[in-house]
Amino acid sequence: MKTTTSRALYGYWQMLRQDRPAPDRRDVKPDGLRDILANTFILEAGDDAVAFPFRLAGSCLSQLYCRDLRGRDFLNLWRGADREAVATLVLAIHEEAAAAVIGYKAHTHRGTSVDVEITLLPLAQEGLDDRFPRILGSASLLSDPYWIGVHPVQRHELTSLRLIWPDEKPWFLRKAQARTAAIHTAPKARHGHLVVYDGGRA
Repeated sequence: MKTTTSRALYGYWQMLRQDRPAPDRRDVKPDGLRDILANTFILEAGDDAVAFPFRLAGSCLSQLYCRDLRGRDFLNLWRGADREAVATLVLAIHEEAAAAVIGYKAHTHRGTSVDVEITLLPLAQEGLDDRFPRILGSASLLSDPYWIGVHPVQRHELTSLRLIWPDEKPWFLRKAQARTAAIHTAPKARHGHLVVYDGGRA
């Protein structure tokens, strides 16, 4: 992570989640993000997880695109192979509690550009333990060009993608290991030549 904003968001997210795969969406408070609130945003997965619209978007993004992004699909900011790569990354966050850092060059129609870093982090929701329906993110500009807020960004060019496993392995592997450990440590009873483990249906 190149920017202090990305590092601050990741540190806050790590503090909230503790030993969980991701913090609950209700754990995130504006006061905890006070210093970077203008740079933060929240995406919400649609029912079919093919769209990830902005639920909230800070003023940094509004100035970069010269419009409010709320309700707009995050994936629609990208085109062609870049969109496919970003969609794969976002699905890993949504389904496996991965984190991600995206670097891209944002271009205006006037030929000017600025380098941007986006950090994406999963948020859980009570009652949903097999996916993470919201994504907490931050957007940081690596410079401060004069045209921000005047000329909107119209095209993205990916420069880097990084997928991060905060616990060094995907959530589905951690769940499988937890189930295996539960079976081996569960109370057991012997019936003749059979050993019965009280491990439930998992």
